[in-house]
Amino acid sequence: MNNKIKLNLGCGKDYRPGFINVDNSPFVKKDVEHNLDQYPFPFKNSSVDLILAMAVIEHLSDMKSFLEEVHRILKPGGKLRFRVPLAFTHIDAGDCTHKQHLIPRSFKIFMGYNNKYQDITKANFGGEIWITIPFFHKIRFPKNWYIVNFFINNIFTGIEGILIKEDE
Repeated sequence: MNNKIKLNLGCGKDYRPGFINVDNSPFVKKDVEHNLDQYPFPFKNSSVDLILAMAVIEHLSDMKSFLEEVHRILKPGGKLRFRVPLAFTHIDAGDCTHKQHLIPRSFKIFMGYNNKYQDITKANFGGEIWITIPFFHKIRFPKNWYIVNFFINNIFTGIEGILIKEDE
């Protein structure tokens, strides 16, 4: 039996079986209603094995507080898997609902804070960050090929990563 706790934060229309799906929209299916800009999250310290935050972080008011809260609820060795648009190259970079405009370095202060950033955050993650082919956002196909445009412009123009909570 799999006793791992997996969260899908800001699930939107991406309801995932086997996950605790969290959102505050009244228009989507969810397991837990919670505004991700409100802390603390309704989960115990060091209780979660895996967190998904796909196209979520850019909509939050305070990325630092969000990642510190994620760090609080993840078990040591627990993982945060995320995807955000790459600032200024993604087709939706000007979206007025985006409160964060991120680059890969935006996440670096949370990786190895014991060195340069120890007085900025208490969250300490290992892991990796990568860019998903940012030059594709300039490619356009005919309007009736909407799905191709969507795929090229939203899948291949962002920042993705896995942050792993370091042992405490």
